[in-house]
Amino acid sequence: MNKTPFWLVFPVIAVLGLTACGGDDDGEKEEAGEIVDVVEEEAPSLSLFELKALPAVNTSLSASSPAGVWMLTSSESSTIPNEENSMNPFLYELEGREMVIVTETDSGIYELNRCSSAWRTEEDLIATDDGYTWTEMTESEPDSSGVVTTTTRTFDVSYASDNQTLSATGTLVIAPVGENLSMIMKGVKVSDSTDFNSASDLTFAYSLDYINLGNEGSLVDDQMQCLGAFNAVTTTEVASDVYELERREYTYFNASDKQVQYYRFDLETDEQVTRSLGAVINAPDVFAMLINSCDVTNTECMESALWEEDVIVNETSVDFNVRYDVVDNKYVINPLALTPFTAFLTPHDGDFFDSDIQASVNE
Repeated sequence: MNKTPFWLVFPVIAVLGLTACGGDDDGEKEEAGEIVDVVEEEAPSLSLFELKALPAVNTSLSASSPAGVWMLTSSESSTIPNEENSMNPFLYELEGREMVIVTETDSGIYELNRCSSAWRTEEDLIATDDGYTWTEMTESEPDSSGVVTTTTRTFDVSYASDNQTLSATGTLVIAPVGENLSMIMKGVKVSDSTDFNSASDLTFAYSLDYINLGNEGSLVDDQMQCLGAFNAVTTTEVASDVYELERREYTYFNASDKQVQYYRFDLETDEQVTRSLGAVINAPDVFAMLINSCDVTNTECMESALWEEDVIVNETSVDFNVRYDVVDNKYVINPLALTPFTAFLTPHDGDFFDSDIQASVNE
């Protein structure tokens, strides 16, 4: 399974001090309005994103296997470690909702194909009595002081005996940094089909329009693997580095592990608010990225990109319509274009990404 950790892009934004701007949302749906009201200068608190409700169990669906489409809700959290054993103590909370496909692997394990990049892996799955588990460990190169950072992730999935519901847990531990994160997830099967396009009990629609480097493209069909929306807040209580970071992410993977992703960061420190936007489109004939990051008091920077979104997230639907326009490429960049040999990838004024991806349970 392909992994594309979106958080890897944020350090690029922070180091380069690039550009970003806000957007708008009509807030028509109760839950959707609370997670995407980007017109507001102050981002909503995490408590407004507590999307716990799941569809009722559909007893007409097959109980013979977990294969099919599932609606998931997930929560992630961490505790602030003791300062003496942590290089970056913080408190992290996330809420998310996904529609995903569960498929049987060649070894007979029913794998949950999540949209959260943090919980996708290429490790071997190990069967358990009621599901499966995996563990992944990576080590960094030694830093200038000789310290090696070890990251360990675990993920355990359990299906109910009737294969209509599931639960999952996960952990992420980074040593010696001292970060320790836990994840819990619940899910309900909403279709026996493993094909969003042909499932009679689901509605799926996909479109991607773009101009990249002045070249126009459009796609109106795809084979969906998963669709997700996530909102997270990170805060720190270190006196020398006080901040709050709110992140929103809308992401999609197709059956070939190609990703479309949009995300927004709002970073507030004692003296500054920085807004960062990013997008990745990986589709047939195009792979492109846009990033900009601005001090919100910098009007020229804030007006260098346009961002519009209309997102619906509830117990029966996950869909997002996001458009990201380049107005001034002085502030909007492609991180792939940061060397003399790749400078030709610099976005053009007038470039844009526009995605409308919808998945819902027919009622």
